[in-house]
Amino acid sequence: MKKILIITDSIGNPRIFPEDEKVSLEETYPYIIKKVENNAQFYQLSYAGVYTGDLINQARAYLMDWEPEVIIVGSGINDSRPKSLSTELKNNLIVSKFKVIKKFLEIIQKFIFLKNSTKSSVEKKVFKKNIDVLKKTFPNSKIYWLEISCHPNYEKSRPGVVSLKDKYNKLLGDLLGENLIKIDQILNDKNLFNEDCLHMNKLGHKLVAEKILDKIKN
Repeated sequence: MKKILIITDSIGNPRIFPEDEKVSLEETYPYIIKKVENNAQFYQLSYAGVYTGDLINQARAYLMDWEPEVIIVGSGINDSRPKSLSTELKNNLIVSKFKVIKKFLEIIQKFIFLKNSTKSSVEKKVFKKNIDVLKKTFPNSKIYWLEISCHPNYEKSRPGVVSLKDKYNKLLGDLLGENLIKIDQILNDKNLFNEDCLHMNKLGHKLVAEKILDKIKN
């Protein structure tokens, strides 16, 4: 029986808000894949707001002996995007809970982004090292990686993210070749993002599932 490991950040998770953009568990791309590949064994590592290295370390710590034939990774936006002020200071600013101060921080954040819009949250060399570690840990697995994607309007909250995302996608292409699953352009062309310009709507999940299934069936 084929073993499939899915490693994903919040992009592969259900969405319960806002109400008109809800994506149920059954509508997420990992669930759709499991339903189609119903003769395979699955394990899914799925954590929101973490870096790719954190996800890979979980797989290395607990699944090395499981030896999956296929690994599907949907992670990278948290690594490639610039940090927000709230991320930088969340452990030091208890006052950020207050609305007036939060508004003030948002204004400051815009100026910080203008100065640091070319600096990703995780350095590209560290991101590359994490990919190499995954490949070495699972040398017999076929590794597929979803292209890092977001709507151009995500720039409004994370200035510089589009340029950084493109650079990290180029690195993924150099390392994985045809095993990089191209989704960024088509998700944007078909307007398949939620209002946050980052997470996919239910049609986006369906399209991504189809792209993955095309790859792993060949």
